[in-house]
Amino acid sequence: MTGRATATAQARKVITDRNFTGAAVVTRDRVVLSMKPGQPHGERDAVARALLGQVLNVPLSPLPGPYRTTEV
Repeated sequence: MTGRATATAQARKVITDRNFTGAAVVTRDRVVLSMKPGQPHGERDAVARALLGQVLNVPLSPLPGPYRTTEV
């Protein structure tokens, strides 16, 4: 299984985009979840679940606005 769900940034770069919330990357043997530091707990929890659900193909309710996920 390979795939990637992200808001706006690429892995291994400094995240400077204010709209970036997190990214989930699936490799051959692991899932890497990257989140912006300093997020409120509720936001972090909801976005992490949505990103992981997307890359693991688990059906979940959509994120509330203004959040959206993008596959690259």
